[in-house]
Amino acid sequence: MLDETGVVVCWYGSPNGRDYASEEVVDRHLSQFYVSEEVGKRQPYRDLRAAVIDGRITRRAWRRRRDGSAFLGSFDIEPVVLRDGRVQGFSYVASAPT
Repeated sequence: MLDETGVVVCWYGSPNGRDYASEEVVDRHLSQFYVSEEVGKRQPYRDLRAAVIDGRITRRAWRRRRDGSAFLGSFDIEPVVLRDGRVQGFSYVASAPT
């Protein structure tokens, strides 16, 4: 889960040993998972904005693994919206090839 600015507040990684551990990502921005080229283009912020506008986004894009290597994976971002319409945060679900 991400807060309304894209900072990780809760993390459930897979137990395969290759995934990020909770203490490595909590309190850090979503951009840590993006490759440098996308960070430079502000893609993490654009993805959050698109999720708010569209209600959800699903993308297939290059992401960064724990060891720094890149992989082509899929991810979904969906806003968590309060009754008054304010965005409280986002759910972020990513999948990588095994």
